[in-house]
Amino acid sequence: MGLFSVFSLKKSPLVIQNILSPAKKNIYLTFDDGPDPETTNEVLDLLKAEKWNATFFVIGHLAEKNLNLIQRMLNEGHSVMSHSVDHDYSHYFNGKEHLKTWLQNSLKNLSFITKQPQKVFRPPAGILTPPLLEAATELNIPLILWNHRFYDAVWGLSEKKLLKSVPKLKEGDIVLLHDRQSAKKRPIFLSALKTYIRTMKAQDFIGTSLSEDVIFQQLGGS
Repeated sequence: MGLFSVFSLKKSPLVIQNILSPAKKNIYLTFDDGPDPETTNEVLDLLKAEKWNATFFVIGHLAEKNLNLIQRMLNEGHSVMSHSVDHDYSHYFNGKEHLKTWLQNSLKNLSFITKQPQKVFRPPAGILTPPLLEAATELNIPLILWNHRFYDAVWGLSEKKLLKSVPKLKEGDIVLLHDRQSAKKRPIFLSALKTYIRTMKAQDFIGTSLSEDVIFQQLGGS
C-alpha cells in the first residue's frame, strides 16, 4: 500500500497513468485497497453529497465480504475495477505463467461479484515487473496506474498536501487515494478529501469514473 516503488525495466503501451481527454476537464479520482465497511461508506456518502464520481479498485476477497458496498458503488455511478483478488505481493516473485493465472483469476472473481465484464487491472502498490508486463501484454489487460499520489495509506492525508497538488492537475489526470483508513486517520482523511473535491470543482474539474471503453479507446481500440 505505497511502501513499494513503481518499477519496470521497460515501458509498455498497456500501462496507463492518465487519460487523454482534452475536450473536458475530467479528473479520475481512484480509491485502492477496499472496500472497508467504515471508510468506504463514508467516502461514498461524501462523493454522493458532492456529486463527484470516482473509481474503486477493490480487492476481491474484501469485495466478497462487502457485497452491499460494491452494489452501492455501482448504483451511485462509480466504477469498480480489480486491484487483484488478494493484494498478495508474493505473486511478483513468480514467473509469467503464474502471473497470467493471477490476473485472470482476479478479473474472473470481480466479474462474478459485479456481474460486469472486467478487463483492466491495477497492480498492488503499482509494482510492474517484466514478467507481469509480459503476462498483461499476452492477455491484453491494461494496467492502470496514476500520476498523482499522496501515500495516504502509510502516512495519512492532510489538506495542505492535497491542495498543494491542485495547481499541478491537468485534464485526464488519475489520482490515487485509499479507502481503507484507520479510525485515527479517518476523520482527517475525509475532511481533506471534501476540501480537495470542492477545490477541484471550483476550478471546473469534473469528477469522472474510469470506463473500460475510454481505456481501450486510448489504446487504439485494441
